[in-house]
Amino acid sequence: MDNFNFYMNYFSSDMAIIFTVIWGGISAALITTKGYWLENFMFVTNRLSNHLSNITFLVSISIIGGITALLTKYVNVSIHYILGRDPLIRMSNLGGHEILAGIIATVLYILFACAIGYLYGIILKMNRLIAILIPVLLIGFGIVGNNDGELYGAVFSYFFQENSIILFMIKVIGAIGILFSFAILLSNKKEELR
Repeated sequence: MDNFNFYMNYFSSDMAIIFTVIWGGISAALITTKGYWLENFMFVTNRLSNHLSNITFLVSISIIGGITALLTKYVNVSIHYILGRDPLIRMSNLGGHEILAGIIATVLYILFACAIGYLYGIILKMNRLIAILIPVLLIGFGIVGNNDGELYGAVFSYFFQENSIILFMIKVIGAIGILFSFAILLSNKKEELR
């Protein structure tokens, strides 16, 4: 109306979080490779301490990656404001509790991807055929069977649609503990990991 233009921009850190989650899973799978595994045995004395040091490293990178990925939204807004492309009217109405809950959720999602990647890396070291078969079965099961995606929908809603941050933390930390424990048990059953 009368040459009045209104532009509204939303800034989000969704893509940074997605790429950080993928990075966490790939990094976890990579630290189970033979080169890293043999290098770790120079500094640690047994397999359990090797696993615990790897898990501590993954927790550390998850915390750092989660905080930086979530805060990229504010970097984007600041750069946009400094360049002076459009006036900035309102930056965010989130309080400290919401930002803290977002950081906790992001860190736990990255750590969950790390736990999946670590278990996958251990399985890959044990038997390469099983490691190739797992993604094929997961994708094939999602396409062929699964009653129109009910199982994947239930898993998605279990982990991604929880309203309470406390219940979410319990669910994800429990799943992370199970995945890391299973990885430790699998690697202890094999004499020499290659």
